[in-house]
Amino acid sequence: MQVTSWWRDFIAIATIVLVASLGVNYYVAQSQQQHQTSDNQTTFELAGLLQHGSSVWCWGNQSTNRICKFDHLCYSSTYDEFIFVHGRTPPIQHDLPHDRFNPTLLDMSSVQDHNGQYFNFVQLPWQAIKEKFNFNSTTILKGNHLLFRRFYPSNIMHVIHDDLIPLYYTLRQYFNLQSDDDIQLIFFDDQPPGNYAYLYQLFSNRLPLYKKDLVNLIDHHHHIDTNVHGSLVCFQQIIVGISKMTTWYQYGFQPSTSQGPIQTKLSNPFPYRLFTQFILQKLNIQCSIPPSSLIQSNDSAIVIILRQRNRLMVNIDQIKQALRRQYNKQIITLSIDNDQDYNITYQLSILSCQSIGLIGMHGSALILGLFLPQHSFLYELFPYAINPNHYTPYKTMASLPDIQLYYASWTNQIKSNTIAHPDYPIQLGGIHHLPDQQQQQILNTMEVPRHSCCQDPNWLYHIYQDTIIDIKSFSQQLTQLLQLQNQTWKVKYDHNYHLQLPPSRVDNVTCTFGYYQGKTNLTIAWDLPWTVKLLHQQHTYTIQFEIWFQPSNQEDVVAYFTNKSPVTISDNVNLDTLYYIWIRAQLNDSVKGPFSHTLYCHTHNNNT
Repeated sequence: MQVTSWWRDFIAIATIVLVASLGVNYYVAQSQQQHQTSDNQTTFELAGLLQHGSSVWCWGNQSTNRICKFDHLCYSSTYDEFIFVHGRTPPIQHDLPHDRFNPTLLDMSSVQDHNGQYFNFVQLPWQAIKEKFNFNSTTILKGNHLLFRRFYPSNIMHVIHDDLIPLYYTLRQYFNLQSDDDIQLIFFDDQPPGNYAYLYQLFSNRLPLYKKDLVNLIDHHHHIDTNVHGSLVCFQQIIVGISKMTTWYQYGFQPSTSQGPIQTKLSNPFPYRLFTQFILQKLNIQCSIPPSSLIQSNDSAIVIILRQRNRLMVNIDQIKQALRRQYNKQIITLSIDNDQDYNITYQLSILSCQSIGLIGMHGSALILGLFLPQHSFLYELFPYAINPNHYTPYKTMASLPDIQLYYASWTNQIKSNTIAHPDYPIQLGGIHHLPDQQQQQILNTMEVPRHSCCQDPNWLYHIYQDTIIDIKSFSQQLTQLLQLQNQTWKVKYDHNYHLQLPPSRVDNVTCTFGYYQGKTNLTIAWDLPWTVKLLHQQHTYTIQFEIWFQPSNQEDVVAYFTNKSPVTISDNVNLDTLYYIWIRAQLNDSVKGPFSHTLYCHTHNNNT
């Protein structure tokens, strides 16, 4: 197996992160210098902005699915507000809601209806901008910008699920992602770049800006500013918001809602492997072994992903020995907890090119299972008193149609195999700050009840326990998982891809009137849809035809189903009657095509 050197990639990406952190400061300094040396040009451009004012185009029918594009939107750090400028000409305000403050215009993150992510703007006439703000020290940022808020950029699960996949979808939807050097990302949150900043930078050749960078641009001019209203940063073009179409899980932020899958997303899921292929390509990860051959390869491995600080698998050495002895596979341990592990290029190269399965305690690192080959397994472990059916982001991920992982969970059922930490900090499950009675209730818990996010002390106490894994029950569940995988891996990879595309309209539909054994009948014939004929040599499929049959003098329609053409219908067929007939094809019992044009059949003539 040849995997791009992870150490070389680590050095390269570490360099990118360092250069990026320096580069943002350089960008701001460069913008400041350019501003100082081109006041006349900036004044001229700002005058043009005021002449035309701002415009806005929005898509989406409510705040939770709305994204808006602005021309000439400005930002004031003095008031921490975005400003829509009314110029000398009427503005374009496409699909703005009548009341954009109920509760807000849009969410700036992919987490739905979280009141910490709301976006809106104020409106001012151009005269107020010219008179009250520092006209000569306003900065105009040219080109295309995308502004949103990262949700939790220090947690890899939230980075991938809440930010990167939605970012990929949004850039594909509103920009040409292949021409990514034209897009500048703006992270309008107060959080630092974080250890995963380099992953965000894969999406654009332009360095991202953070909220603090916008403030720095303004503050550079504000220190010489006698105007209390300060300066502005204005954007030539900017899209605000990020798509929620790809998120499959909600975290229970609403008081009446526990965490769980977003069911409306599962019926029409995004092809997530487009995203994983994009990331692997950007990280220059290339696999030499095709997935169909991986399970038979001597290089294939079972990966255990470890936590280093809490929620530990205490007897990990014993587990690895048992796995090697029982399954005759390489066992590789990975981590993302230590500083040197935040570059996940090495982890992704192992998971995507070498692993047939991933084992780990419930936690953010299991999101990396998204990069496993199809038909790999994901084995999620839970501490004592945690019901795995209540916490299913990774179970849901495994079931996504184009991810297709075999999933199983294991929960510690032996309380004495738990190492609890009541003295931990509160955010890590410490309970010494609670009243004695509540502490005792938590200690006696056999199953943590459902709860909303995110500070339930019973949940935190139990999820941050360390666990001595019971090897017997752990191995029994894993054996069943591997048996299922072995039975189906080669079959699924060798089987021709089933057509899942809607067929075209059936062709050359005809009908013939007949008379047999004293009964009137109609024989209907048609050709296969032309798209099915085009592809049937390369794909396997089952096909069925749905026929709608209606006498012209009745409102009721009778439906018939058949898998062949022609078909003869004698029930409810009478002489001297006009019949309307429609036919469509259906592939693999689920994918339906359009109905044919109406066929008119009259039973007084042999011809149609």
